[in-house]
Amino acid sequence: MKRYSCDVLVIGGGLAGCWASIRAQQLGANVILVDKGKVGYSGCSTFAAGDILWWTPKDDLYSWLNNYARWGGYLLDPEWFKRLCYDIYERVLEMSEWGAPFERDSRGNLVRKPGRGHNAAVVFPGFELMKFMRRKIEQAGTNILDRIMVTELLVEDGRVLGAAGFNVRNGEFYLIEAKAVVLSTGGCSWKGNYFGQDMVCGEGYALAYRNGAKLMNMEYSNCYNSTYRYFDIYGLSRFQRLGGKFTNALGERFMSKYDPELGDGAFLHTIAIAMAKEVMEGRGPIYFDLTEMSEEDRSLSRKLLPMLFEMFDQAGVDPFKERLEWIPGFQGSIGTGSGLMLTDEFCSTNIKGLYAAGDAACEGLVIGGINGPGAINLSWAIVTGYRSGEGGARLAKSIEFKKPEDALINDCQKSTFRFLLKDGEISPQEVYYQLQESVIGWDKSIIRHRDRLNESLNRIKIVEEELIPKIRASDFHQLMRCHEVEATLITTEMVLRSALLREESRAAHFREDYPKTDNLNWLKWIVVEKNKDGMKFETIDIPKKNYEKYGIKLPL
Repeated sequence: MKRYSCDVLVIGGGLAGCWASIRAQQLGANVILVDKGKVGYSGCSTFAAGDILWWTPKDDLYSWLNNYARWGGYLLDPEWFKRLCYDIYERVLEMSEWGAPFERDSRGNLVRKPGRGHNAAVVFPGFELMKFMRRKIEQAGTNILDRIMVTELLVEDGRVLGAAGFNVRNGEFYLIEAKAVVLSTGGCSWKGNYFGQDMVCGEGYALAYRNGAKLMNMEYSNCYNSTYRYFDIYGLSRFQRLGGKFTNALGERFMSKYDPELGDGAFLHTIAIAMAKEVMEGRGPIYFDLTEMSEEDRSLSRKLLPMLFEMFDQAGVDPFKERLEWIPGFQGSIGTGSGLMLTDEFCSTNIKGLYAAGDAACEGLVIGGINGPGAINLSWAIVTGYRSGEGGARLAKSIEFKKPEDALINDCQKSTFRFLLKDGEISPQEVYYQLQESVIGWDKSIIRHRDRLNESLNRIKIVEEELIPKIRASDFHQLMRCHEVEATLITTEMVLRSALLREESRAAHFREDYPKTDNLNWLKWIVVEKNKDGMKFETIDIPKKNYEKYGIKLPL
């Protein structure tokens, strides 16, 4: 066993985790950052399209807030949206001073480019930014532990005391004691068919849920991006606003029928519904046409998305000369409004010492029910990373270490390795497929219905009762997969039950059996937590006073 101690433990090394580490270090905390991959080379941030929504004081805060509130079905919190805007202005300038690889004009000023739902993102090569962030946290003195999968939080008497896990290559057990823990573990992709998302399996959700944390807006974990039929791509947000057009088999541009305001630049949930309906009504397949993109934007796209264009070149496809057959690409809760419920401005959860950032935290506080808003997702990662790191460091200064009991450590060790000790006969991949079948599909996530949601719940009940007891890990890589299955199972149930509870259609949540928006009864957040009988759900009214404060009129 390897044993460590620190002030702040950050779990997950994407952009949010890096910022949490940096901010905690700035405040004098001793920080350990763990990731089940290699920080800077894995995770969703590494494969992001390379844009950060950047509000500046020259922009109209009311206009931005009003638009996002309306687009998101009035499920955001205006106070959090203001924090995001004010914070991201400072953080981007800070990153620029560090030398982050942002695009600049001939005078050296930051360039803002349009994307899905906005005109104001600073842009950069995603892969290069994350390598840059790794160097930055190494320079700050963060102790990075790569390829460590965290399987258990150490929680006693309602307070987090650290975490435990194992090295996914050699199986060594790790115990990390900490005064504060930041979960920046990403969301849950169900290993869907969208580029660079298949490593996030809901582990952070499950770690927190099992220990009594509350999660919110989980019904909005149903994001479909869209992608090339023959291999998955990334960078769609930019393409949508730089000349990309969706057409059906008849050659018709159809997006203005589904979103007259944004058209081909619509949010992902609108695109997914539109594609599904066009195909269902006999006008498929769908195509994406980039042939009218300017030479300047073609060159910039190649610079910012090198891995994508390497794939196109290897396939002998020029996306600027031929229209591409296009399909939905499931990415689950990545870039959506679901996640851990935050209880204050420092991203605390309802468990003392536990914080959340990035996709692990409920982004619905700034996007409501939008799926795939574009660029604001990385802004959220940065802002919540910074704030959670500050919260953890402040707490660490104010409390003493409390060592976990030996019995708790022993239980964590047994739980971590239990799949290696079983005589099971089913691989974790086989079980994961059943979870995918419960969520992925137009009839499961794009257009929902009570009967189909219940069918999926019945399916995962079988997974829980009959398949999970039979899975077995043959090596440490398979052990990681077993824990991913277990985390995704918990996430799947939360999503399906939340979707069943919201008996209306709002933003990305569309119910075929409740096709209308019900503002009288459902201007509410759905919250889920664990109790002795399983999952407990409650609803909380949105903060109407905050809307009044900023002059936003609710649709009542």
